Amino acid sequence: ISAVFANVDGFKTNFDEFRVRSSTLSPGCGMDPSFFLFCETNLSHYDSRDIFSLPGYKSYHKCNTTDKFKGAGLAIYVKNSILFNPCPSLTIECNGFQALGGKVQLEDGQTLNLVTLYRYHRGGDVEELFQNLSSLLERACKTQCIIAGDFNFDLLKLDDSKIVRRYFDLFGGHGLVPTVSSPTNFTTNSSTLIDQIWTNIVTPETRSCLLSSLAVSSHTPIFCQAPMSCYKESTGPRTVTYTDINSTTLSNFESEYMETCHDLFDPSDVCTSFKVYYSSLTSL
Repeated sequence: ISAVFANVDGFKTNFDEFRVRSSTLSPGCGMDPSFFLFCETNLSHYDSRDIFSLPGYKSYHKCNTTDKFKGAGLAIYVKNSILFNPCPSLTIECNGFQALGGKVQLEDGQTLNLVTLYRYHRGGDVEELFQNLSSLLERACKTQCIIAGDFNFDLLKLDDSKIVRRYFDLFGGHGLVPTVSSPTNFTTNSSTLIDQIWTNIVTPETRSCLLSSLAVSSHTPIFCQAPMSCYKESTGPRTVTYTDINSTTLSNFESEYMETCHDLFDPSDVCTSFKVYYSSLTSL
């Protein structure tokens, strides 16, 4: 499976360009995303979702909060063939961040928890923030998971900032590792590593990279691939068996019933009689 995370800084201004750029991704180039995860969509409950579509994908959204018209809003786009169920326990709104998550059914029968998150740049009590993050991670990390987001913690300052170190240790303590170590957000005067994909799928085959060709804002999208397969719904033709009920088949059934099931009842042994009758009836 593979996922692309992007802070698009507004669907209304940047989604069309992202859609065009993302169309260059293909199995031929080794990148065929199972999921697209977005933050800062800046969509409200009144905005139509239909105009923000990606061919071949179904979408799930968490809109802006009532008091925040910019710098909020999340979305997960899932390939049509993949079984994905939104999960209320992985979708939260709190003082410091918002998260949207769900469960993906894997080919081996297990599930993958998938979460996209945006931590507000300012606001919220620090202790409450880490308590809510810890609670979310407890639920997400009960199984294999991918957690992507703009966390607004610059991992390039890991050795210089106590709060960044606390953030890193919290995720690491839940068995999660970051997939990129290069700057993801670029402004005129700075470069920071605030966008991240964390996962507990740690194998030699797990790989990631930055997709600068998909950038439509100051944030560079991240690509991550893990060695597992999603269970896919069958899209081909299906064979449906049914009984053709008409006067002829009804007459045949009646004849067979009278020959097979008539006079099977024995008053002295009701249970055995019923079993014999039921077995005879279902064999018709």
